[in-house]
Formats: sequence, C-alpha cells, structure tokens
Amino acid sequence: MDNPKVPPLSVNSPSNFRELKTPDSPNTLEDGALRPGGPPNIYSRETIGILIQYGALGVINGTIYGLVYPFLNNYLRMSGTATASAKVLVRIPWSFRMFFGILSDCFPIWGDRRRPYMVLGWIFATICLVLMVIFPTGDPYYGDPDLAYVSATNLTSDQVALINEDAPEGGTKYILLMIFANLGMTMAIAASDGVVIEFAQREPTEVRGSALTMMQVFKQVMSILSSAMVGFGLNGEDFGGSFSRSMSVNAISAVCAGAALIATASSWLFVAENKEPANVTAVSPIESLWAKVEPVNDAISSILAALVSAVSLYVIKRWGLTWNWRTIIVITQLSVVFVDCFPTFFTIWDVYRSQWMWLGPPLLEEVPSTISKIVSQYATIEIVEGGNEAAVFGLITTCQTIASPFATVIYKNIDAHFDTSKAYFQVDDTYVRNQVTYCYLIAYAFQICSVAWVILLPRQKAETLELKRTEGKNQLAGVVTIVVFTFCFVWSIMTNLMTIFPSTSCLTIAGGTGC
Repeated sequence: MDNPKVPPLSVNSPSNFRELKTPDSPNTLEDGALRPGGPPNIYSRETIGILIQYGALGVINGTIYGLVYPFLNNYLRMSGTATASAKVLVRIPWSFRMFFGILSDCFPIWGDRRRPYMVLGWIFATICLVLMVIFPTGDPYYGDPDLAYVSATNLTSDQVALINEDAPEGGTKYILLMIFANLGMTMAIAASDGVVIEFAQREPTEVRGSALTMMQVFKQVMSILSSAMVGFGLNGEDFGGSFSRSMSVNAISAVCAGAALIATASSWLFVAENKEPANVTAVSPIESLWAKVEPVNDAISSILAALVSAVSLYVIKRWGLTWNWRTIIVITQLSVVFVDCFPTFFTIWDVYRSQWMWLGPPLLEEVPSTISKIVSQYATIEIVEGGNEAAVFGLITTCQTIASPFATVIYKNIDAHFDTSKAYFQVDDTYVRNQVTYCYLIAYAFQICSVAWVILLPRQKAETLELKRTEGKNQLAGVVTIVVFTFCFVWSIMTNLMTIFPSTSCLTIAGGTGC
C-alpha cells in the first residue's frame, strides 16, 4: 500500500542545481606557478614602476655608502671606529623592513596596500636628501692634505694650525640624514617587496625567481653609475684623491634627491594594484694610510663589485635556479676567505702595497654575499602566502640585515682590545702590524665557522615547500626569533649611535678605549 506521507519519486531534474568542482590546487597552475596571472613581463607597465624604484634605490644607496670613505674618512677624518659605525648606521633602517611590510600588508590606505607607502617613503627620503643639499659641509680636517701622512709627533706649530679639529663632529648631521633617507626608502621598498613576491609567484617552477633577480640586477647596474659619480666627483685632494678639482657633496646629494623624486612619481603613476579592505674597524685607515687608496679607485672598486654582483645574479638566473643552495654558499664562502687573505696580509706586512692589490681580489667577496642574499629570497618566495607577502619577505630580509650591524658591534668590541687607531697606522711598525693581523685572523675564523649554519637551509625549492607542508608551526621558535632579533636590533642601534657622538665614542661598549 502506498504511504500518503511519502511524495512520489520524480525523474525530472531540478532547475536550481549549480555545477561545482574541487578548487584548483597551486600545483595545477601553469607549470607549477604558485598563483594565477601568468609570468610577468619585466618591462611591462605593471612592473616598470617597481623597476624604477629599484633603480633609484641603486643610485641612492650607491651614493650614500660611497660617501663614507672620501667624505667621512678622508675629508672630515672621522675615526676608524666612527666610519665603521657610519657604514652600519646608514644600513640600520633596513632592519625596519619587516615592520613596514606588516603595515603594508595589514593597513591599506584608501584601499591601496602598496602605493601609498611607496609614495610616502620616497617623499620622506627626498626631504632628507634635499636637506643634505642645503647643509654646508664645512672645512676639511687637514688644510694641507699631505699632513695626513705625517705622524702627529713630527708636526710643526704651523702645520698644527692647519688642522681643523672640529671637522669630525660635522659628519654627525650627515650620518643622521643618510639614516633617515634610508628609512624612507625602506618604507617604499618594503611595500614594493609585496608586489615583487606576487610577480615571482606567478612564474613557473623552473624560472621562479627570475623577476626578483632582474630587479636586483637593475639595482646593481644603477649603483655602478652612482659609484662612478662619487669616485670621479670626489677625487680631489681634500677627499684623498689626486684631481685638482672635485664636485661638492651637496651637488652629489642633489642627484640623489632627483632620483628619489622620480621614484615618487613612478610609484604613483605606474604601480597598479587591486583595492583591498582595511667587518674590521681597521679597514678604512688601512685604505687611506697604508694602501693609499684614492676615492676614484675606491669608486671603481665599487663599480666592479656591483658588476660582479650583477653578473653573479644573472648567472644564477640563467643556470643556477635549480642548483643546490647549500653547496654554492659553502664553496663561495670558503673560496673568498682563501683569496682575500693574500692581499690583506701583503698590505699589512708591506710585502706589496698597492691600491689595486687592496681593492682587486676582495671583489670576489661580492659573489657569496650576493648568492646568500638571493638564495634567502628564493626560499621566501616558496613559503609566502597570499596577504602577507611584504611582512614575510620583510621578516627574512630584516633578520638578514640586522646580522651586519650586530657583527659590527662584536668586532668593534673585539678590536677595542687592539691598538688599531689612525695614530698607530701612521707609526706603521711591527707592533701595529701584529695588532692588525690578530684582528683579521679573528675575522676570518668567524667567516669560516659561519659555514656550519648552512645545514639549516633547505637544499632547493621542493624541499622548502615540503618543510612548509610537513613541519607545521612552532610557537617557541617564533618567540625565540623575536627575542633574539629585538636584542640584536636594540643593542646594535644603541652602541653604534654611541660611536658617532664625541661624548660617548670613548666608551668601551662603543669600541673606544675607555673614558
């Protein structure tokens, strides 16, 4: 008997069904790409704004870092410890890359996550560089440049009168402006990082990392131009060179201000995005007093270093995207220590002192430095997820950046126990050479020991993705990372800032001999 409560079976298909299927996994995208959109064209309108920013970064960074030797070390004659700190301090803002990345990812401005931070960062950098154009540089330390090679005990009263004792203090305001200019660029580039990672994740597995690498290549090429400008422009006698005339530091700063202004415009006009809801402290004195390196040759060395870096990046892009990351880092790092020790000890012990003996072979150091940086960025591409591109990329590069300032703190404290001030270099006897040798032996020992940490690095992209898939999350590791990073960051800023102020530069913690 039929049950009246049960409706009769219908063979007619309802009209409100929708066809559904399992969403595509990342592996079903084109050739293993991690997100849709297709491989980006590095020269298209969507990428040209980012490319211009990396070019401006190369121009300004090459200039800022290039000013340390001819201007701070030779013109103002700041101490070796102060110039070592200056090199670190102007890089310190890059330690904020993670924080700016988090801002860019999590706090859109008028619906845009990237462009507003790019524009604000470049405007701030432009203001700092314009101030460097306005502020006067003051008189050089030595009224007669030849006095740099005369021991203080042999100076006559007339020669002493030619010395401007206040000159080193004039470098402080320039160091601070360079720091703040870099801070603005850090904000802009941190936002750009998110866009670059998005581009990289659209690339197939075999060529993933090509867009990122080409951005770095362009930055190095532009830094070559700025290094040439600093080297040839500041090779006058007051800057430790041999030219009869030279550019002013203010004019060089004006070029950088122009580059920052162009980057500001390109950030707004060309970047498109979808709206979203809310070393050793003795290095500079050795260069100037023993090897007698002229700024023009120091700049040529910087140009060649940038060229070596660019070539290394291109080689990695062309043939090395699938190489074992651990192997290439170990081989290059050990090779550089071996090659670098020869010109170093030849110069220290006066076996053969030449500008190019000092500047030439160490160019190979650019190879492992470039490779280690780009490898960490390749690994980052694999682990980043949508929505936190700038934050994660910023975290990796920030941890990488803070290593150099903290290392400088360590070696300044170690070198403080040795007699390596400029006064000792002018004496140039066996005792001083022994002191400098000990410093370099310690530095080389640290470089060799650092290779042991490569075991923590995945071998290649597939292993990185597998670790991401299987290892899960570790709260303790995250806490330890933040604590160690915070300590290194605060300690580095505090001790390096102490070095550039006369009242605290004598402290042992700042690399001095004690007040």
